[in-house]
Amino acid sequence: MVKEFQYDLHCHSNFSFDCNTKIEDLIKNAIKVGLSGIAITDHDTIEGVIETQKLGAPIKIIPGIEKTLDDGSHIIGLFVKKEIKSKCLFEVISEIRGQGGRVIIPHPFKEYTGLFRSEMKRTEEFKQYVLTLVDGIEIYNAKYSFSNNQLMKGIVLPNRLPRLAVSDSHYSFTVGRGRTGFSNEITNNRLPKNDSIYIETRSKSTSNQSGKPKKEMAMIKYVKIIAKMIRLYPFLKKLKINYLEHKNYRLKMKRIEL
Repeated sequence: MVKEFQYDLHCHSNFSFDCNTKIEDLIKNAIKVGLSGIAITDHDTIEGVIETQKLGAPIKIIPGIEKTLDDGSHIIGLFVKKEIKSKCLFEVISEIRGQGGRVIIPHPFKEYTGLFRSEMKRTEEFKQYVLTLVDGIEIYNAKYSFSNNQLMKGIVLPNRLPRLAVSDSHYSFTVGRGRTGFSNEITNNRLPKNDSIYIETRSKSTSNQSGKPKKEMAMIKYVKIIAKMIRLYPFLKKLKINYLEHKNYRLKMKRIEL
């Protein structure tokens, strides 16, 4: 089998408002799970990218940003060099392109932030037009439910468009849970059409939509309730994260050819 280069093109660091993961830990785990590279796509900032460039990481780091539009939708820019100022969809695309960047649609049907989410009532004409302007689309996002990812089957994608699987990682131990396989390395700000995606394999009998075993989810739920009552939630949250990292909790990956 020809060697594939596996990339996780949607990862967050502690420069995102909803993430506490240090960049060093993110890179460490990316190497540990065999990734060729990752994209740092923090919410509305490239500060994490700037910090990463200072570290001199031993794997490919793609500079990115997950921009929030004025309607709440998210758009990812890869290979960006400066902050994106606009919040209008077509102006954001233009800004990313102006930097020599590539435009990705993340979690298209996610509630509140997906560009094609049902509440926006986008027409098929609008969707198809936007797809002509972008350079890739997430067809699998490990952070969201099976049913949410299944919605991608209802949209016709141009043959040229790379179809990506990502982790949307907000913890170091979740990096690589969704990944995209390429026959060539990503170079020169170019995103080639990919050959495969790698997704988690989930058992319906032992896991819920997040992919975590039911027993573990139930335990976490009741620990949270008790912790909040005794004001130890922040401490126990960190303890839980450290436990999962130490345990190297990770589901098996399944390769799907495209």
